[in-house]
Amino acid sequence: MERILQAMACSDLEVRVLRMARSFPEPSNVMAAYRLRRGADVRDVADAHAAALTNSGDQFQRHIISATTPSEPEVGAFVSAMSRYWRN
Repeated sequence: MERILQAMACSDLEVRVLRMARSFPEPSNVMAAYRLRRGADVRDVADAHAAALTNSGDQFQRHIISATTPSEPEVGAFVSAMSRYWRN
């Protein structure tokens, strides 16, 4: 689909593609485990959408929305160890 939109992009049809993962409803324990490791906050996703809508530039633009990995190795190790309890 992105290739088709990229081919169609022109001065009359500017296209912005935003990619993000895990944008579906899931149990709060699963969502918490995911966000602790690498999930993006909904406010950051909203900001990314607003930035894409107001961004001028190339007629076709692709934006990747993601969060950084925890900087503390201990946090990542703890979440990985506990995630087996948070799954359904």
